[in-house]
Amino acid sequence: FIVNDSLIVDDLLYLISPFPTTGERFESLTGVLNWRHEASKLEPRSVDDVMAGPPMLTEFGPDGMFVQVQNPVAATLTTPDQLTVTLSRAATEDTFVSIVSSDGASLVVQNDGVTISQGDTSAEVWLQGLQAADSVTLTATLDTVSLDTTVQVLATTVQPTLISLTPETTSTP
Repeated sequence: FIVNDSLIVDDLLYLISPFPTTGERFESLTGVLNWRHEASKLEPRSVDDVMAGPPMLTEFGPDGMFVQVQNPVAATLTTPDQLTVTLSRAATEDTFVSIVSSDGASLVVQNDGVTISQGDTSAEVWLQGLQAADSVTLTATLDTVSLDTTVQVLATTVQPTLISLTPETTSTP
């Protein structure tokens, strides 16, 4: 990978795992400076040469989820999958990710976000549907990274229906 558009960090001696994602920050990178293939490359020697910066927000979803309108005091999620925020690596301390709804009259986020506990990489987001809406955009933000997902709020009279099933057929032994 390349740091600041100029420093190539190579894996000849040590492969950083998990592999850094675009935009990831480091407190420090140390290693042997090597000249190979007509380029200077930094060769970290071990995990001790890599001091990662704070984890960053990498995922928010899945997109296109739904909740049903609920009693205003019940903050329950009614969807087959759980909405989650995910970090690039385990949180080094309890980390709050703020989440804003584009339509606060239709959908609110419990506690205006979620706290990812120290040592965890993700946390579930709890929503409360207040009134039906075809599409509400939720924006999760941590430091300078913001990610969006959409949620549909169904009226209590609407029952979700299956529109596809994958795989279409299965067999049992």
